[in-house]
Amino acid sequence: MTDPPLLLVLPERWLRSLPRLRIPPDYELRVCREGEEGGYENLLRETSLGPWDETRSVQALERALPGGIFLMVHRPTGSPVATAAALHCPRAQDAYFPFGGELGNLAVRAPHKGRGLTYACILAALGRFQQAGYHHVRVEVTEDREASTRRFLMMGFVPYLTSPATEGRWKGFLGKLGWPFSPDEWPRGSAYSRGPGPSTP
Repeated sequence: MTDPPLLLVLPERWLRSLPRLRIPPDYELRVCREGEEGGYENLLRETSLGPWDETRSVQALERALPGGIFLMVHRPTGSPVATAAALHCPRAQDAYFPFGGELGNLAVRAPHKGRGLTYACILAALGRFQQAGYHHVRVEVTEDREASTRRFLMMGFVPYLTSPATEGRWKGFLGKLGWPFSPDEWPRGSAYSRGPGPSTP
């Protein structure tokens, strides 16, 4: 049986003080427009680590906040090459995050990796959560995604300890990453379950 994803959460103080967006030359960051859903789904399908079906396509669109799907477009070709989305995720993970936001649908096409494109899309999505009044944002990670997990940790995300078992998994994973294991400083259990919800997006 495959272990469920681990969770990282972004403390509200970080959500309220996001760094400035920087867009590399030859690229444009913008919101996914009406009529571009097909290209967005193709980008996710082509970069997905697992099978892609109609259910995943519907979920990719219906959970997004209005104006919450961000595309990095390659100007010379007009093609979307990276994306991130601000997703509404009520009662996620056994109601640990009621009214919570989820950073999801992260993708970048291989020829465009290493240019900070996904990072810029992530910052835009976090800015959308901030605008909508969210107080907690989470992202799922797995132990085989070391580079992306390290990036989230460097951005200020911290492990969310849902159980003693996940605490043990984090200890081993962070050891592989060379990252400090500081469980006393991280939220656990139902620490987020009674937080305020978002304002109307």
